[in-house]
Amino acid sequence: MSRVAGNDMNSQDESSEPLHRLGGLLRRSSARRAIVHLLLDSCTRKQIALELKRSQHTIDAHLKTIYREVGVGDRAQLMLLAIKLRDCGELPPPRTG
Repeated sequence: MSRVAGNDMNSQDESSEPLHRLGGLLRRSSARRAIVHLLLDSCTRKQIALELKRSQHTIDAHLKTIYREVGVGDRAQLMLLAIKLRDCGELPPPRTG
């Protein structure tokens, strides 16, 4: 029985790990933080590029880095984590300072 509880606990730890990685990443990188905020505002990749005055290729590169560092496979998974961060008040503001 304790083995099952231990497995449940590990599952919870593993599922919260990407959330913690995303929070840390967004605190360190203002560019990636801005991208995530624009994604939360339902902006397309093209709209994000225009807003940030960057190429779509650059936005794609940032997104791929975010996916890799956080451990998600796509935009939908990233958005679920970002929404969780926002809802618990842990999403850093778009710009600091």
